[in-house]
Amino acid sequence: MLKLFGYINVVWLLLLVPEILLSQKTQDLFLKKQQTMTERWELDAAHHKGVFIITPYKPVFVTAGRYSDNPNSRPLSENPLYTLPFKVAYNNYEAKFQFSLKTKVIYGMFNGRADLWIAYTQQAHWQIYNEKLSRPFRELNYEPEVILNFPVSYSFLGFTGRMVSIAFNHQSNGRILPLSRSWNRVMLNAGFERNAWQVFLSGLVQVT
Repeated sequence: MLKLFGYINVVWLLLLVPEILLSQKTQDLFLKKQQTMTERWELDAAHHKGVFIITPYKPVFVTAGRYSDNPNSRPLSENPLYTLPFKVAYNNYEAKFQFSLKTKVIYGMFNGRADLWIAYTQQAHWQIYNEKLSRPFRELNYEPEVILNFPVSYSFLGFTGRMVSIAFNHQSNGRILPLSRSWNRVMLNAGFERNAWQVFLSGLVQVT
């Protein structure tokens, strides 16, 4: 536990570096003004950057200490093929990080009414403090997507609707039986803006 606190202290020290000590270039990188939905998703011709340009998608983060009072040491399923026959001595605390990106691959589909994007998100649960098990990754989740995005403009409860999209989303941990976990989903999304507020609504239908 002392090691955990040590890592957390280092993270907090990095976060508390006074702004005056940061170079202008570093400030520009980390302290940028929030992008509008139109800028982030290139919803009009003025903000179109081109195709195959990689841009951020979901949140990117690193946490040095994530605590669970009941880690899943033996995944179970109604199907015995997906049930681990023994327990794994996982720690209660671990690191967690995620990166996510997207890129537009087709611009102006359906007479300029839609764009086609592909995206990829990966999340890791890392038992970095578990010396007995040689610091393994407890779980890695891979999430590729294909997104058909439609720019729109309408009012709804004081917000402006900016986009609607339909996406095919696959999520899996890339493991073999009995640890394999995966599902495929069709997702419907809608994005709204009001001043500095951005709201995304999502629904999904599981395919497999």
